[in-house]
Amino acid sequence: MKNFQIITVFFVLFTLLFISNQSNSASFNNDSKARIDEGINEFGILKEVEDSGYPLATLHIEFPERKFSEYFTINLEEVKNVNMGILKKWKGKYVAFTYNSDLTNALVDLQINGKSAINTEPMEFSDNVQMVVGVLRGATKVTESDLPSTISITTTDNQKLLFDYYITPEMVKINGRKVMAYYEEVVSNTITKIRVSK
Repeated sequence: MKNFQIITVFFVLFTLLFISNQSNSASFNNDSKARIDEGINEFGILKEVEDSGYPLATLHIEFPERKFSEYFTINLEEVKNVNMGILKKWKGKYVAFTYNSDLTNALVDLQINGKSAINTEPMEFSDNVQMVVGVLRGATKVTESDLPSTISITTTDNQKLLFDYYITPEMVKINGRKVMAYYEEVVSNTITKIRVSK
């Protein structure tokens, strides 16, 4: 009986330690995820502000201590504390900002039966351009908003590639058909918070 009580005590202690460990692990994972979700914090000099078609703007930010500069996109409808006027006043000043960096597919050309649906002139592709053949989906109507629509190309082995693009009437006509898409993988840096450094 005494041995049974000792074994029971050890079992209860082991169970409590295991639950506590799992809880701490879950807490750590949630904290790590929160840090990732919040984005990357940076500090640099705002060199240029370019209107990319409302509500988007492109910011050129320099990091003099590290001797390089980078381009960032900002959506002025999502980052409420600034507008083009404010950003232009900040040119030449240090700004603190948070951004997300994502790898996206930039559509270069879309062809059906060897004819382009988006370019009127023949295209010369760089070495970075990739090609995929599949069914065009999502181009059901011409883009009327200030922001691009999302379309997809689905291959025969069910690989689905997404593209943000302003849908044209020519693209609507070939929606649901087999196309050949040429694209580049590009890094997109999107600012989610920004303030001028006092």
